[in-house]
Amino acid sequence: MNDSHMRHIHGIVFSIPMFFRRTGAMDLEALQAYVERLARNPGVSCLYAMAYNTRYLQLSVDEIKAVNRLVCEIGRAHATAVIIGHPLGMTERELVRYCEDVADFGADAMSVLYPERYFGQEEPVLSYLRAPNHAGLKTIVHEMKLVSGFDGSLMDWPETLIDQALTLPYVVGIKEDSKNDALTERVLSRYRAHTNVIVAGGGKARAHQLAGKTGIDTWLNGSLMLNPRPASRVYQAIVDRDTDTVQRYLETIERPYFEQVVSPLGWHVAHKLALALAGQGELAERLPMPCATREQRKAAEPVINAVLQAMEAF
Repeated sequence: MNDSHMRHIHGIVFSIPMFFRRTGAMDLEALQAYVERLARNPGVSCLYAMAYNTRYLQLSVDEIKAVNRLVCEIGRAHATAVIIGHPLGMTERELVRYCEDVADFGADAMSVLYPERYFGQEEPVLSYLRAPNHAGLKTIVHEMKLVSGFDGSLMDWPETLIDQALTLPYVVGIKEDSKNDALTERVLSRYRAHTNVIVAGGGKARAHQLAGKTGIDTWLNGSLMLNPRPASRVYQAIVDRDTDTVQRYLETIERPYFEQVVSPLGWHVAHKLALALAGQGELAERLPMPCATREQRKAAEPVINAVLQAMEAF
């Protein structure tokens, strides 16, 4: 068991989107309003500023620090756990320096994403995961697929690497982002009682399925990012195996949104469009990140509006 004081998360983890103005400037006012709304909601157990949803590739190092600081301040004010990330592609020495710079923000943990290809050597990965510890921070393992150093293919983390990572004393959890049910179930079965296993991918249907197989304490939210109001009810329905409530959410909210909007547009493009239609920021990104076209917006808008209405009534 880890020796961290980070609370065990029982509830839904909400990732933080990034808002821009059409001028290209960060819209920190929209970001603050959005995060404040999340943190005030009792169904939101953790705020997670992360590599892709928070658009780290489009931000400078100083901008990422500003986002990290803002999210941490709001989290502390509302007694909500906060996980922050780091600029992508950093060397280990750069990551240590970055962690030292943000250590006093008050984050519960640093989400560490290994930046290099994997050549079958576990120690470079484990060493990279240790970087926050040099600054007195805890680590969340961002376990998305590795890139093979031999043929460039995407590959799951070897089980032995996950086992070693999750027994490091300063690792307090894992964002289990393999989207491989067998691997996810293994991680939940072996480690859920001892650390935070934040399941990513598959939505509420997969969370409901995992709740019946291995049990589940937390997962990374998708559709509720549009409106966190039903979060407590949805979470309780899943952990209690309340199939009727879960099915109603899936049929009126999640399936229409993912099948008719996310599937044709892709998560990031669809999500930015839906947020804008919900009155959360402008429909704007920094190039080369695309936004939905006028035609895509016209096709998706009726579905998104119906989903937003269903969420408000749920």
